Amino acid sequence: MFSATSACGVDWPQREKRFDVVYHLLSPRRNHRVRVKIETDAGTQTRVFSFASMPIPTPIPTPAGGGTWQGTSAAQWEVIPGLRGQAPLTGSLKVVTTHLKPGYLRTNGVPYSAKTTLTEYFDRITQPNGDAHLIITTTIEDPEYLTQPYLYSTHFKRQTDATGWAPRPCSAR
Repeated sequence: MFSATSACGVDWPQREKRFDVVYHLLSPRRNHRVRVKIETDAGTQTRVFSFASMPIPTPIPTPAGGGTWQGTSAAQWEVIPGLRGQAPLTGSLKVVTTHLKPGYLRTNGVPYSAKTTLTEYFDRITQPNGDAHLIITTTIEDPEYLTQPYLYSTHFKRQTDATGWAPRPCSAR
């Protein structure tokens, strides 16, 4: 289980990707500190996760006029408890997003409405060989366009170094 200890943003006007968002996480169980740094440029979308001491509320009606592209995201840590007197076994960051502006799930034209609820679970998995993975499991529920929940997951593997990574800006041909 990781808990967020701080988050900050930095503006680097001389860089192409001029903004940094940095999250500092702490695992009290293992006394590990993790820093997550996201580099973005102007014009990218930002999602704000609202952490509250109360449980995530059930979806509330969308205000007249629809929502926003990012919606309203409520986040909480879900922990699987260990045995009596032991530390928790594992945990996930659960994010429930509502108040989304209607759009399309995929480029194939599957729509979603303003009544959509997007639920994401962020899990960090470490394999026995030390490889670290971030798995984001997403469930989309929409009473207007979907007859059942739409479920998918996205997997990311942490690279040990920058080998094979040579990003370059897109260009028009």
